[in-house]
Amino acid sequence: MKKIKYTDAIAQKILNLLSSGKTLVDIQSKGLPSRWTIYQWFVDNPEFEKRFRLAQSCSTDIRIEDVLKRIETCTDTKQAKLLDVLFKSTSWYVSKINRAVYGDKIDVSHTHTLDVSKPIQLALQRLSALRLEPPQERVIEVNHTTIT
Repeated sequence: MKKIKYTDAIAQKILNLLSSGKTLVDIQSKGLPSRWTIYQWFVDNPEFEKRFRLAQSCSTDIRIEDVLKRIETCTDTKQAKLLDVLFKSTSWYVSKINRAVYGDKIDVSHTHTLDVSKPIQLALQRLSALRLEPPQERVIEVNHTTIT
């Protein structure tokens, strides 16, 4: 397949198709660039990658809404079982693509209290033994949050 050069028009067409729920396989079948070419465009066009990720998020919403609509209108028991599998697999997929909305929420917090009174007392005793002035009192508060 011939490599397609990046243009704003082609990029917009890809983003429109992607945001409407089409996959990259669907997009490529319409004569548009391959997955590899699109990924290479990310390197030279960070703004395109940002817009691509936003379009992917729109696509995840459409996928979930589509499956929910099919579940709500289902009347056949056999089809309901298949839709259950489809719902679970779609939920897993969108949780990987759009973690902020559909991913598992993980909250890791840790509190640690450090008692430094004993070392400070020893330091003050040493200063006193050396007949030096004790330092001015200072309070240092530290808050540390890491989100990954």
